[in-house]
Amino acid sequence: MSKVVFMKSFYWFLVSVSFSFGQTANIEELRQRVNSNTDTVRFLAYSDLIWELKDLSKVEATSFAIKFINEAQRNKNKKWLAQAYNDYGIIAMRSGNLSIADTNFRKSLKIRKELKLPRETVSSLSKLGNICVEQGKYDEAIHIYLECAKVCEEHNYVDYLAAVLGNISSIYSTSLNRHDLALAYAKKALSANQKSNNVFGNGVMYSSMGNIFSVTNELDSAVFYLNLAKKIFFEKKAFNEYCTSVNNLGHLYKRMNKIEQGISEYKEAARIARQMGDSNGFVIYETNLAAVLTDQGKLEEAEAIYLESVKISELLNNTENLLKIYRGSSVLYTLKGNANKALEYLEKYIQLNDTVFSKDVANKIGKYQTIYETEKKESRIKELNLKNELIDLERRALVKQRTYLIFLFLFVFLFVGMFIYFLSKIKKSKAELIVQQKINDAGFKAEQIERERIARELHDGVGQKLSVMTMQLSLKQPNLQLATELANTAIVDIRTISHNLLPANIRLGIISTVLNFVEEIKHSQSQCNITVEFDEKVKELVMTEQRTLNIFRIIQEFVQNSLKYSAAKSIIIKFIVQNNKLELNLSDDGIGFDLNQVRDKNGIGLKNIQSRVEQLNGSIQMNSKKDMGTHFIIELINE
Repeated sequence: MSKVVFMKSFYWFLVSVSFSFGQTANIEELRQRVNSNTDTVRFLAYSDLIWELKDLSKVEATSFAIKFINEAQRNKNKKWLAQAYNDYGIIAMRSGNLSIADTNFRKSLKIRKELKLPRETVSSLSKLGNICVEQGKYDEAIHIYLECAKVCEEHNYVDYLAAVLGNISSIYSTSLNRHDLALAYAKKALSANQKSNNVFGNGVMYSSMGNIFSVTNELDSAVFYLNLAKKIFFEKKAFNEYCTSVNNLGHLYKRMNKIEQGISEYKEAARIARQMGDSNGFVIYETNLAAVLTDQGKLEEAEAIYLESVKISELLNNTENLLKIYRGSSVLYTLKGNANKALEYLEKYIQLNDTVFSKDVANKIGKYQTIYETEKKESRIKELNLKNELIDLERRALVKQRTYLIFLFLFVFLFVGMFIYFLSKIKKSKAELIVQQKINDAGFKAEQIERERIARELHDGVGQKLSVMTMQLSLKQPNLQLATELANTAIVDIRTISHNLLPANIRLGIISTVLNFVEEIKHSQSQCNITVEFDEKVKELVMTEQRTLNIFRIIQEFVQNSLKYSAAKSIIIKFIVQNNKLELNLSDDGIGFDLNQVRDKNGIGLKNIQSRVEQLNGSIQMNSKKDMGTHFIIELINE
């Protein structure tokens, strides 16, 4: 029995601190206000400016947050200090640094409790609870939410109370599988909504209760509460929520074997979504309908739905919908006996699924890289603030020391001179460390890109061939010749990939390695003429094996991209040595490409070349236009 997919009916909330700040001024005006001599004006400007910059420039927002904290501490203004910690926590949370966010929210909460600010206390508690949920600390999150609910009850914050109780219910239902407690807190949240006359909130809670009853297989109760939610959402013209409830009812009727009622609900959801212009929702509901029609044997009707849905989803570039449609279409055409179509959609499904997987991995790497960069920048900001404070203290000391004896003045002068000397040495060491760190970062990026490329070749090349071969062998009358050809091709691909990991002749020097590489390409294809030009000075260069390998990878990436994408008939590789520099001159006469467009799409091949050039401490000039070929000039200082 398939699981019913429900909408997330609980709304995680971050309660905003209400100081009646009024309309936020523009950023430039706020920058001027932070220089005001009036504390309230300056602190309010800091808070508003941090909020405006939190998504535009997290580094600048963090800088203002630290200044805000320091000034509030110096002025001993606890209320504004709590707000400063709160603002810093929000920036950290949006940067994915939950530990720093947690620390600052707890500092803010402590002060707000001391000052007995109930509404602001609710805000801090709710944020802490949300962070604990993100970190998987469900027991602690429930404890914090219960404390938050107690404050809401004491001060009659019924609107916030309903949301907090809903959050607790959601944790018990989706994370702890305590559906009895989930239902109990859902009913409490419903009661709080009714006290505040929040009719829409009632609809949300009815939908959530329907979800809980569905999971516990009390399907009649689930249908009852979803119908209540459906009615409220329609009356409130909340058509997105209405369509979701209707769609979920379709799932329930399907589980209850009430197929015609399920079909009716799916059609209703699709009809409303089409009227709203919600193309994405329309496809979801239509795809669910097509799956039921396929099960009923109404293949022509289901096929028409799939064909329309795939066009819309491809225009929207919605991979999640396309995966469902490709998989459903493969099943449909299998039942219709159309093996070619079934295989076509299966291959589309496999290819798209692998692409989604690769993007997910890349996104996770990007997320962790962002966290790392944010922490590094925050550390740098703190270091600069500390240096500024030291310089300020030195100035004050010099003013006082003017009244001292000459001997003392000379002593201080000597001390400052020694301090500056050692500080310059420290700065020089740090600069060297930064350069080394950049080289290490470039090496790491190149290595990651190389791994992604190898993984993509294995998935898209070898994986696809083996999948199709397996499908052939599973048929009643397999095409053994095709399966054998696919297996042989996969073996050749694996040998090529393994050979490219480290060319066997890399120790013979860059020229021998490149010539051997070009010779292998000429044996494998004859459409493109590859020329290697160099003078004898290149052979005299002494390079480490790692440097030689990096230069070879740059050339290999350029040649492979030209062969694969540019339809080039000629590729020229030139090695030039002059003025203690090695110049790589790489060009082709292919169709070229738009550099800006490739950069916007994060082209892996181009990033791979750039990362390796950075690792070699070199520079690159790239010129390419459509139908005008591609030309790279790479300069590397001889080491």
